Amino acid sequence: MNFRVKSYAFLSVFFIFLTNPIQIGQYGVERYIPILLGTNVAFFIFIINKNGKADTKLITGCYLFFALIIGCLAIGSSKSNEFFYDFTKIYLCFLLFYLLAEQIRYLSFEKISKLISTSATLAILVLSVELLIRILTTSNVISVLLGNFYELKVNSPFFSDTNAVGLFALSYFIVIYFYKDLTKDKIKYNIMLSLLFIFILTSLSRAAIITAIFLVLYKFYLKCNSKLKLILNFFLFLCFFVSLHILVKFVGDDGSGATKLLIIESVINKYDQINLINLLFGFGITDGSYIYSYQEGEYSHLLITMLLGHVGVIGLFLYFIFFIYIALISKGRTLFASLPFFVVGLSYLHPFLESIFFSHGVIMGVYLKLKNEKFIPVDNYLISKL
Repeated sequence: MNFRVKSYAFLSVFFIFLTNPIQIGQYGVERYIPILLGTNVAFFIFIINKNGKADTKLITGCYLFFALIIGCLAIGSSKSNEFFYDFTKIYLCFLLFYLLAEQIRYLSFEKISKLISTSATLAILVLSVELLIRILTTSNVISVLLGNFYELKVNSPFFSDTNAVGLFALSYFIVIYFYKDLTKDKIKYNIMLSLLFIFILTSLSRAAIITAIFLVLYKFYLKCNSKLKLILNFFLFLCFFVSLHILVKFVGDDGSGATKLLIIESVINKYDQINLINLLFGFGITDGSYIYSYQEGEYSHLLITMLLGHVGVIGLFLYFIFFIYIALISKGRTLFASLPFFVVGLSYLHPFLESIFFSHGVIMGVYLKLKNEKFIPVDNYLISKL
């Protein structure tokens, strides 16, 4: 591989890994300035690097789904002044994913490991400061120290709320957990994993906590042989069937769970009140975030209802087909990120959160790197059958 191609590829993804951890601000413009600047600089370097051979399936899929989803926005959104913001947000997500997926394959495993660990270290630093400020600004610090951690579920100084803190920590947890079997710095990676899990716990986001535990169990499941998987599948189905009524009762009685049921009920009630164009193509990101909420002025929270509000029924299908498409390209490897985020989406997830596309981009890039080099590590079940 040409040294120039490798150098430019490293420099390009370096700006993404450097700016992605700087997650400070609300879901407004200020929060996206660092990662938007970093991704655009990375894109400029990528354009200069003409000698790199693009992956046809990857670039075709990214461009096609991006164009179709933008088309949904253009048709559904009636506010032209908000279209630029919506366009930029979706452009950032797809470009971020593509640049990482396309260029990581040109890097050595050592450089990939350093980029991931450096970016994760910066993220841990941001999360540490965020948690410290949250503790110090809590009304009763002593109560927190004595174990009343729910006191920490207050407005975050850096993020829109503590649920967003959990999602941010989860995105790095996914990347570190996926890559740690490929690095020689296993001790460092395990320490980072432990710290990220602590930040997920202290975010008090039940969706993020349950998903992190789900990811650990999912990785254990992937390690199992086919006979053990068959036994586990039967056991899980039996447990789900037996506990279904308990789960339904818990969701109904729980305040957060009841809210989600009300949101679903709101979608059903509003179905015949929304015109065909908005039903099919949505209302845009700003208005669409609230349109299917059970209470006026509140987020609709659920991934599916937010997608229906943003880009409509057609956009919703395009969104999920995109993740199925990249799962097929990676032979299922990107499911290591997709499944956790979709589990979170049952409770709270913005569909065009850049952290989602960051995690998928890193995993796809690593997969293409391993595939191109025909490198098959025996101890890594996630990529042992390329």
